[in-house]
Formats: sequence, structure tokens, C-alpha cells
Amino acid sequence: MGGLASDLRGVGMIKQILEDLADSVIERSPYRRALVSCYEHPIAPAPDSTTRVLDYAARGLTPEEERDIRIFIAGGGVVRGEKFNPVFRMGNSYYIPAGSAPYSVAPRIRSRRRFITQDGWHAEDLLLIPCLVDDRIIGQISVDDPRDGAKPTPASLRELEGLAAVAAIALFQARQRESLSQRHRLFSFLTENAMTGVLIVQGGRVRYANDRALDLFGYSAEELLSMEPWWQLFHPEERNVLRETDDDLRPGELEARGIRKDGGIVWLKLQFLAMEYERKPALLLNLLDITDRVRAETLLKEKAFRDPLTG
Repeated sequence: MGGLASDLRGVGMIKQILEDLADSVIERSPYRRALVSCYEHPIAPAPDSTTRVLDYAARGLTPEEERDIRIFIAGGGVVRGEKFNPVFRMGNSYYIPAGSAPYSVAPRIRSRRRFITQDGWHAEDLLLIPCLVDDRIIGQISVDDPRDGAKPTPASLRELEGLAAVAAIALFQARQRESLSQRHRLFSFLTENAMTGVLIVQGGRVRYANDRALDLFGYSAEELLSMEPWWQLFHPEERNVLRETDDDLRPGELEARGIRKDGGIVWLKLQFLAMEYERKPALLLNLLDITDRVRAETLLKEKAFRDPLTG
């Protein structure tokens, strides 16, 4: 299934996987019509397990039939696990003879095959090959109109089941990447519009810095990301505590003196949060500039202990 080896990055990778899968089904099986889909959430082969169709690809369907599929998905596209009834199981597939399909198997696209033998494939027969990940169904292949007019056998289904297995892995990875991408976009929006500085540190280095953090320290992004260890951004008296916090990845708060590129001091309130960055443990630092407050407190202390007339 060479198409599934294509680049999975970027928008629409799930759609591309489904398109490649539909092409492979037609090329490598006797069936002339195929409908492949990816589910919104994995389901189990059980009556109370439901999900929705996230996306699909089809081959061999008429424009009217594809329109019906789109209407079905736009209307909710609900899929129920009860159609994967063990009674109909054949290998890792499900062959549902004409007249045996549960009501939940929809939408029904009637076969266009006209020459049907009594012991062969019938117009209302249904063949489903689930895409499985850890015994959970994340999508399916549905085929119709075999060129030889024959019913499926365990041996004839091996090719389709192999395609479904490869597609399941590709779809699972694509869903993970899209989920990570969505979380990253949300994270970027929040941090880039934050009033506080944000650093993500990992392995003694800065891995991410928002614009506010760059302003606080006076470094460019390239300079900050190449700095190692990251705690040299702070006063020597606070570095041991920061190094221990980085080693233990422990949450907490601390007031510390940041050292700007120009040598100036900026007082910061640090909030630490353990997190994962690129699937590895990391520490998020929220940086609040408290320099004005510290200066005001210092001035008040001086006024309290120093007489303005005598000094």
C-alpha cells in the first residue's frame, strides 16, 4: 500500500490516507466499489458503543450515491458498534448476508451488480473490514460489486485485512499528530498573547520562549534557545534552586532576579509547571515582572529607617 507511505504532515493528512486506501482497495481486491471511513472516536463491537464518521473516501459510487453519503455525515453520521456482530465475523472481517443487516448499518447503497448467482454475491450483501487499534475500531472499509461475483472467503479477505491494518496505524498516527498540532496552535495563541513571559525548559536548555520573555531578558530567540544552562539567565544566588527545580520538575513559585543581556536586573515572580514538550518531560516557567513592586518596597523600607533631614 505505497500511498500510505506518503508524507502525513500538514492539513488533510487523514483525508489523504483515506483516498490512498480507497485506491488500494480497488487496485488490490476484486471489488469495484469501495467506501472507506475514519471515525471521530474509536468504538467497540458492542450495541452501546457509538461514534460519528469524521471523514471518508469512495470509489465506484455515482454522484447521487456520494451525495447520500455526504448527507448522512452532515446529519451526524452516527455509527454503532452493533454492526460488528461476532455472528457475522469472518477472519477479521464481517460478512453480512442479504437480509441479515441490522438497522444501524446505514446508509445503505444498493449494489449495481445485475448478474448474481444463487451461491454468489447478492445485491444486499455487506462486507465490512474494520481498521483496528488495540481491539478498538477507528474506521472501516466497506466493499461491494466483486468482479468475479463470488462471496468472500477468509483467504480472499487477507489482502483487504492487510490494507486495513496498515491504514489503522496510519490513521492513528495522523489523529495523534493533528491533535498535537491543534494543542500547539492553542498553546501558541495563549502564550503569544500573554502579558507574562513564558519559557519552556528541558534538559538544561530553553526550548520555547514567547515574545514577552524575549523582552524581559533582552535576548533574541536564537540567543535564548542556544543558551545552556538556562538558569544562567538568573542571579548566581538563585541558580542552585532553579537547577534543582529543573532536575526534579517540581511545581512551585519563586521570586528571583533575572539578568538581562545588557547586565540590568529584572525582578521576576516565577511559577513552575511540569508538562510534556515534544513527548518528553519539561518545565514551563511563567514570568511576571515585579521590578516596580520590589523597587517600591525597597523605597518604603529606606523611608522607614532613614530620617530625611539628618540622613
